[in-house]
Amino acid sequence: MSKKDWGLFPTFAPTTIYGVVFFAFFLLAGCRTPLSRTDSPHLGASAGGDASAENEISKEVRFRLSEILEEKDVFIGRRDEKLQELSESVRAMADRLEKRLPGDKLAAKARADLVAGDLEGAEKHLRASLKKNEKNLSETRFSAAADAFDLGSLKALRLEYKEARDYFLRAVELEAENSDTLYQLGLVSDLLGGSTKAVEYYNKALEIDLAEFGETHANVSRSYHHLGLAWDRLGDMKKAAGYYDKALEVDLVIFGKEHAKIAVSYDNLGRAWNALGEKDKALGYYNKALQSDLAVFGEKHPTIATRYDNLGGAWRKRGNLKKAVEYYEKALGVDLAVYGEKHPKVAIRYNTLGLAWSTVGDMEQVIRYYEKALEVDLVAYGENSPEIVIRYNDLGGAWRKRRDLKRAMGYYEKALAVNLALFGEGHLKTASSYNALGAAWYALGDMKQAIKFYDKTLKIISGAFGENHPNVIATYSNLGAAWNALGDLEQAIRYYTRVQEIFVSIFGEKHPNVAISYNNLGEVWRKSGNLKKAAEAYQKALTIFQSALGPNHPNTKTVETNLKKVRSQTP
Repeated sequence: MSKKDWGLFPTFAPTTIYGVVFFAFFLLAGCRTPLSRTDSPHLGASAGGDASAENEISKEVRFRLSEILEEKDVFIGRRDEKLQELSESVRAMADRLEKRLPGDKLAAKARADLVAGDLEGAEKHLRASLKKNEKNLSETRFSAAADAFDLGSLKALRLEYKEARDYFLRAVELEAENSDTLYQLGLVSDLLGGSTKAVEYYNKALEIDLAEFGETHANVSRSYHHLGLAWDRLGDMKKAAGYYDKALEVDLVIFGKEHAKIAVSYDNLGRAWNALGEKDKALGYYNKALQSDLAVFGEKHPTIATRYDNLGGAWRKRGNLKKAVEYYEKALGVDLAVYGEKHPKVAIRYNTLGLAWSTVGDMEQVIRYYEKALEVDLVAYGENSPEIVIRYNDLGGAWRKRRDLKRAMGYYEKALAVNLALFGEGHLKTASSYNALGAAWYALGDMKQAIKFYDKTLKIISGAFGENHPNVIATYSNLGAAWNALGDLEQAIRYYTRVQEIFVSIFGEKHPNVAISYNNLGEVWRKSGNLKKAAEAYQKALTIFQSALGPNHPNTKTVETNLKKVRSQTP
């Protein structure tokens, strides 16, 4: 069970009591609808990144690729885009196989199977070719490298990225100075979460291409572009922006101002500067991306919807809800025109509009858009799907913010039912539903029910992560708060003590999180009548806050007040 499966808690009970105004640990927020990106790498393209468009792929190939996307549960809203990427890779591979040496029967058979949609047959022939060529590497090294490269590309077509990486690594072993292979190895490494290794491979490819082609070549642009994406994923947005700028400079020379690649660079620069807090720069680049794509695609194209959405996000980050909603509604209008009313991408737009209205607390509008998103996704996915769980959780959270806890609980119960049906009792996604229900019962004041669901949550997540995971600690804290509210101070002390012990083991004695746990313990000891222990806990919290946050911080002041009250009550 991977950590990636976690992070689904839509809401949680307070973990602090009596005045400390922040939480000991944040549970991760409910996962949101996948964001569409225009810069997703596709694998297997020819040098320069553009596959030949001659000879449209057969319906058999398209059907097989569609089967793969369904088998791998690729998000429905991205399948058209991904199908196009994979189709380009098939055409590129077919071109490469056709250019093999005359009389290469295995390559010819692999190509015939490929264009007929028999990817497994193509793989069989290429594996036979690799085995044959590896027997005489002094004469057939480059042919063996080509076999390994195409086997890697085939595995990538089937979204089997670990196997693809193995074949690309073998191709690099056989032909170390091939920039195309290094570039593909970088792509697949990045897709597998190895952005640091991806940077290494992209830099090697870039070095080779600069030496061979000079600065203004499509291969050089692709390396700059993906170095930007890799640093983006690694969180270094300044480096990312630098590489996006370099890619843009090269592409402007090659393609001119009105080309899809130019808009992608503008869009990436907008995202990078947005993340760096340069809001005006971000807006400028997002507008340039929009104008470029409008010239290329016209108004009614999916890419234009993405550009409007990005502009909406930039205005939202500036705090201008009116402009944000204006662009989000434009994005919605484009997707409605392109896909119709019942497509998952339309649900994304409704969800985004709901999120926008949530920033100003207009829960009526939030709920209206979330309900529209749910309605669309029920048609697209059916009742029992992870996407529907997200919609139920969003609606539950919205109704909870509107103080209608019974309606909130109804949606959380629906989410739980779907998670149980899909994943079973012991899955982390089921735990997220238990936690949401625990929080809802806590807010309703039914501590016994809250404790019941928090206990279920704890059993699952402690088994998955062990004691020191943030969500485990938060659940201990939630249980402490619930037992405290119920009046069972012995149990509250038990859970708050456990939180304090874990915090000390993680952060040491002088961290603000440790101070929070001491404050919570102090409050429960005070309620139990043990003023001496309460004063000791408050004093420890105060010492840490004074050192870490200073004497005038609100949390320092709050604990100082707590300590004075206890000392005034001490005989």
